[in-house]
Amino acid sequence: MIGFSYKAMALLSVDYNVITVTMIILKTSLQILLLGAVILFSVSCEDYLPESNEPFDFTDSRDGNSYTALKIGDQTWMIKNLAYLPSVAPSSEGSESSPFYYVYDYQGTDIAEAIATSNYESYGVLYNWHAALTACPSGWHLPTETEWQTLEMHVALDEIDVDRIEWRGRPELLGTKLRSTSGWDSDGNGDNSSGFNALPAGFCMGGGSFQEEGRWATFWTSTEIDPPYNVLPWYRGLRSNEDGVHRVTTFYHSGFSVRCVKD
Repeated sequence: MIGFSYKAMALLSVDYNVITVTMIILKTSLQILLLGAVILFSVSCEDYLPESNEPFDFTDSRDGNSYTALKIGDQTWMIKNLAYLPSVAPSSEGSESSPFYYVYDYQGTDIAEAIATSNYESYGVLYNWHAALTACPSGWHLPTETEWQTLEMHVALDEIDVDRIEWRGRPELLGTKLRSTSGWDSDGNGDNSSGFNALPAGFCMGGGSFQEEGRWATFWTSTEIDPPYNVLPWYRGLRSNEDGVHRVTTFYHSGFSVRCVKD
């Protein structure tokens, strides 16, 4: 009986060791699963942000500038003007075919000086069309004409008016819903019910002058008008005390603001 007890005890000892090892393996596996879940949750949160209806912030790795973006309808838009500035020129210089960058009322060529101005802080950069095409950070792009029309229809514009030229969306207060709630002259502040937060940054006539800060917001699209017309790019304009949004083509050398759309 004593020998049997020793054998039993030995077997029990072996079984105990097996159980201990098994528990360690199970514990380690659980830790790995939990770690995976945390990583998956973190990635999911990052992926979810642009899909939410709440503003979220991101940083442009090129220069460290931070932006706020918002999902409006099925699109995600920056709700702050782009401020990427690889070079800067005075308003007296411009081009129909090469990229040019401007900061409202700054007439020099020193990037650091331009960045230090209050207009850069408030309004970002004005781009001619060729600069605007490649100015957006990675993962974002200059909106097409169609993407602008999608935004307008989501906010207020009737589909029957979407292809009209000049001012559209007056009865629906499209411009009012896109304009920011402060900064506009002549009591022209919007209600910003869209969340787009258009700022009255004015514009630059490349090879000319800076104009209409406080009264106009101007934005590029990436789309040129189709032939047989003169090939020119579409733009959007908002003006203080104007309920609609201006849709026409304009010259490549014009210096306008840029809002990027998420890819």
